[in-house]
Formats: sequence, C-alpha cells, structure tokens
Amino acid sequence: MADGDLVVQDFQYEYNGLIVGAFTPFEVQEITGLDSLPNVRSGSVERFGQHGGVGGRHYQGIRLIHLSTDIYDGLDDTQFALRRKELQEAYAVIEDPAAVKPFVYQHPGRSKMRVYCRCVDRVTPTDRMFSLRYGQADIRLEASDPWIYSNTEKSIIASPGTTTGGLTFPLDFPLVFGVGSSGGSGAALNAGTAPAPWTATITGSTPNPKITHVESGKWLELTGLTVDVGQTLVFDSKERSILLNGTASRRGLLTPASAWFALQPGNNTIQFSSSGVTTGQLTFNWRDTYWSD
Repeated sequence: MADGDLVVQDFQYEYNGLIVGAFTPFEVQEITGLDSLPNVRSGSVERFGQHGGVGGRHYQGIRLIHLSTDIYDGLDDTQFALRRKELQEAYAVIEDPAAVKPFVYQHPGRSKMRVYCRCVDRVTPTDRMFSLRYGQADIRLEASDPWIYSNTEKSIIASPGTTTGGLTFPLDFPLVFGVGSSGGSGAALNAGTAPAPWTATITGSTPNPKITHVESGKWLELTGLTVDVGQTLVFDSKERSILLNGTASRRGLLTPASAWFALQPGNNTIQFSSSGVTTGQLTFNWRDTYWSD
C-alpha cells in the first residue's frame, strides 16, 4: 500500500501507516501549520546612514505542524489502550533526518497533499479523561523541507536518440522530439505556487548526458562520462546530488557552465540530449509544489 492510500475523503490525515480524522477513532480537533507560511528568514539589512534598507532574498524556515486529536471509540479498556498505543507508535521519534515520512491529507476542494516531516513532540496525558476511555493527544511535527507537495508524482520520459516512440507522458503534457542526439523535450507542468524540486534518472547507453531547462536557459551537463547499458544515473535537484548506480557521486563531472534549476509554477520545457547517438532515456519526476495549503 502506497503512502496516502488510507486517505479516502476530506479531513483525513495519514502518517506512518495510521489514519486520523473523519470517521476514525481519532477525532482531529485542530491542525495548524499547513495553511500558513513558516517563519521567513530575511536577507534584508538596514541601509546605513539613510532611511530604509537593502532588500535581500527571503527563505522559508522550518515548517511546524500542530495536530490535536481525541481518542475515543466507545470500546473496552483493552481496545482503548491499543488505540492509544497505535497513536504513540505512529508518532514516535525518528532520529535520521533522511528517514522523514510523508504526512498525507485531504481538504475540501483539493486533491491529496503531502508534507515530509518528523515527530518532535507528542503529549498523551494520563488524566481524568483517560480514566473515562477518552484520550487526548497533542502532536508537533517538524518539516525541515517546508514545501507542501501534491501526493501524486508526475513524470515524463524522453529518449533523445529516437524520432518516434520513446516518450510516455500524462495526457495533458504535449511532447516534442528532436532528431538524433539533438534531444527529446517535454512539457513539465508545475501546477503549484512555489518552485518544484525534481529528480531525473538516466539509463544507458548515454554519452555525456545533458538536461536543459529551456525557459531559464540553465542546464546540467556531464563530461567524461558514459552511462552504460544496465547503469542508472540519478540527479536530485533538492539534494543537488548526482549518483551513478545509487552510490558513486558524479557531481564532480559537471561542466563549469552547469547550473541547478527548479521547475517554476506553470509550464517548464525540459530537454534531454547527449554528445552522441544513444539508446538511453531520461525519466523526469516532480510533484506540484506549494508555499502553503
């Protein structure tokens, strides 16, 4: 079962295999931190000896989500204790920052969304309400990646060495082919409000692969590398990593003119090319990305 499959209607929230919210034993009383911006880190400074200041870049800080829920199912003591344990185990500490889990939810008028986070605080008091088999829980989640994403991942596939076939795409993505090694290109729609990170997987045989974001004029190009048949080369724009077969970094082979890019809101044209004839292909993946819900 994929993350988010348990969410089937509005006001349901899934995390680490547990669903809370509407029509569950865990009634959500309040949730904050999704429909607001995290604290902004401002690069602006005061202008010395003059009025005003010098504008700098703004960056989103860590997103904090607060979830308040009740635990009540009208069950006996044993079943109530199991419900409480389920909640405690789902919202447990995750030490490794790379092991964040998606918090998937659905609100009215929107498709399923997700934010990657870890539990940093959970209070399940043993009080009078607990003695009446009516538990309460206050949970805080930390999202070091502050963006909110569509739960559905989008994808285009391009094969630069062919002029027919070679591309598969969602129906609303028109794709245009180049000839020979000039490149295949595809339209990547980011329907969100914020720049979207992406991953790209290149298979062999592909000599000196190049990925171009046409609108910005930026590209990532490797020299001195041929991705052989049976090998995979993965670009991760969020981590700014390039790994061959999942372990060997090839970022050092980027040409000096290479520059990382993000998918801006709206249509983005992605072109895949190489320095010679190739039988390889590019699989380009992203999610619609939002500043807030």
